[in-house]
Amino acid sequence: MIQVGPLALVAVGQMVVVLISGIDLSVGPSMSLITALASYVIVGNAQGNVAAGFAICLIVGILIGALNGFIILYLRIPDLIATLSTFSVVTGLALIVRPSPGGNVSDLFSDVITMQIGWFPIIGLVVILLTIVGEILQLRGRVGTRLYAIGSNPEAAFVAGIPVGRVRFFVYLFCGLMAALAGLVVAARIGSGDPQAGSQFTLASVTAVVVGGTSIFGGRGTVVGTLLGAILLILMQNSLNQLHVSAYYQYIWTGTLMLFAVGAYSVYEHTNLSAQFSAWLQRNLRRNREDKSVV
Repeated sequence: MIQVGPLALVAVGQMVVVLISGIDLSVGPSMSLITALASYVIVGNAQGNVAAGFAICLIVGILIGALNGFIILYLRIPDLIATLSTFSVVTGLALIVRPSPGGNVSDLFSDVITMQIGWFPIIGLVVILLTIVGEILQLRGRVGTRLYAIGSNPEAAFVAGIPVGRVRFFVYLFCGLMAALAGLVVAARIGSGDPQAGSQFTLASVTAVVVGGTSIFGGRGTVVGTLLGAILLILMQNSLNQLHVSAYYQYIWTGTLMLFAVGAYSVYEHTNLSAQFSAWLQRNLRRNREDKSVV
């Protein structure tokens, strides 16, 4: 669960973005920047300093999300290009803040994040609680209704009175916040700053979201499915490590898994549409025959 924690947190943020037919490629560099920044601002064991450093890191993550939202909504740049640009900018900032791995994160902070209740880590409980709350809000609350509506048909959602622009902006804010939380967990785990700590999480977060059943085209997905996708991905990586499979081949496996998940969903959608068209055609043919018999 300590391994799953960072991926699950950033994947939930990514899932909300994908749910509205978007994507955020900057989550990995954001995690790296937060990890590097934490080695400067979360130091010592004074509770006040740790809390202030924690808040600074969260604010930076929210600002990155706000930057993405501003570029996409107000500059009218597609989310893929916008977040790819932010990916490069934030990667550079992370390397400026901490050119190489080093520094130390507060022992108090690390102990709190990696604390265990019995044999179960507290970060696992936080992820489970977040999943339960997110699932309730998504399936029973107004938030989920708006996200599904925007992801399915943004024009219809706008006509229905949903503030599409505002919701999309806050979605990117939320994704930046979740990336910051994931980066803080990584910093607590390694106990230092690393400008490349989140490099693999961009691809991994999208893979966990897609494998968890969220449609890459938007309008369909659940928080529980995303958590299960993250757990499955970590279990597979651990299994490959136990089999002494090189990390280079693991990148190939992760990409192949995502391609398979998207391909399977596309085939399902195509088959479903074909079945619907066939049923519609049969109904019309039957209606025409009935009309002729009446005549």
